[in-house]
Amino acid sequence: MVCCIIFYLRTLNIFQSNNTDNEDQHKIENNLIATRVYLIVLILTFISLTFSLSLITQTTKVTLRYPTVEQVKTLPLDLQCPCSRLSIIYGTFITLEARFHQICSSDFISERWIKAIYSGRNSTHFYQGDFRGIGSAQFQVLASLCQLSQNNVEDGLSSFYDTSLINSQMLFEDLLKATIQVSIQQFNTTVPVTFKSQLDLINKLIFGNQLISGLRTIFDVEYINNGESNIFANYLFYGNSNITENQCVTDYNIGVLSGIYNISNNETTILFHIPGFLSGCMPINSLLQSTLECFYNQTCVDKLLSYLSTNETFQAMNETKQTLFPSKFTIQSIINDIMVEEWISNISYEKYFNQCAPVSCTYSQIQRHDFIYILIEIISLVGGITLILGISIPIIIQFIRKPKIKKIKSKPKISCKIES
Repeated sequence: MVCCIIFYLRTLNIFQSNNTDNEDQHKIENNLIATRVYLIVLILTFISLTFSLSLITQTTKVTLRYPTVEQVKTLPLDLQCPCSRLSIIYGTFITLEARFHQICSSDFISERWIKAIYSGRNSTHFYQGDFRGIGSAQFQVLASLCQLSQNNVEDGLSSFYDTSLINSQMLFEDLLKATIQVSIQQFNTTVPVTFKSQLDLINKLIFGNQLISGLRTIFDVEYINNGESNIFANYLFYGNSNITENQCVTDYNIGVLSGIYNISNNETTILFHIPGFLSGCMPINSLLQSTLECFYNQTCVDKLLSYLSTNETFQAMNETKQTLFPSKFTIQSIINDIMVEEWISNISYEKYFNQCAPVSCTYSQIQRHDFIYILIEIISLVGGITLILGISIPIIIQFIRKPKIKKIKSKPKISCKIES
């Protein structure tokens, strides 16, 4: 069988003329060679065409009706899905939570602590730097600042949640989260600035109107009964020198280290210094310049309590929980960030997608031609290819194998003449 096929291929002559009797041996050989070249070129041409057509890609537009969020996550980035609504409220797919400084959830802003450190009517009898005279008022202010910061955050979040995301096209998850994170960063910057501005305004109003504390922190009031019932009020000095700059008349921000002082025979001695904590003209001003380092130390808290008329016990704050504010940061620094340690955001893409509710999505799909397309294309080219090859190959072979005509050189004639 194999021998028959080989013999058939060796003798195959598709360019054989109808009148084989007139064909000489040279022409028959040309036709056989042309047949073989023709078949080889034809096969190689079809292989090349098939390979080329299989590599060619085509782009088609695909429309997906009522897509799901799972489908959208797997589709190409050129996906276009018009939203059913132009604007989407942030609050429908975003939750933003503030984790406040732990002082705002500690014992030190509780009513129990404020009562424990309150000295009652004796508050005005202590030295101006004594914690027993001003400490209760300072921690009342601190509790109010915690409450104010929480209220400001709640008000800010309410406005933030009412903000609308305006976009006619559905956003991919990565782009949505990047866009919202920018808005959250702006919110995180704006709210503390607003809160600090309000607090600065309050302080300016207090000092500008020369409002004074009911505690003996600004004036030293003396009542002298000399028959005329005279009352003398002198500004207190803070610091080591009796100069005007150390009087509250010029600045409410001056102060001294707070602690427990003992007054005996008109002499003041310090029994215990509270690290980083200040006393001054106004409870709020000295508080903002203070640090909370003592209240992270249980030993410091217990020692302070030992000088107070209380049997209560209080737990110091945990310094290891600090993420943003070191223990030696001033309360003013904490206030500048609205007492927020961390903002925790959650952006739900599924909820956003449900609000967008696209009816259809369109995307481009790139794919190679299938076998049927390639077969049809090759069949459509068969006629032209076979015609061109059938005409050109025999001519080329005949030209290459043109028979050589031998030239016969004439021999010179030798003349022989016999002279008589």
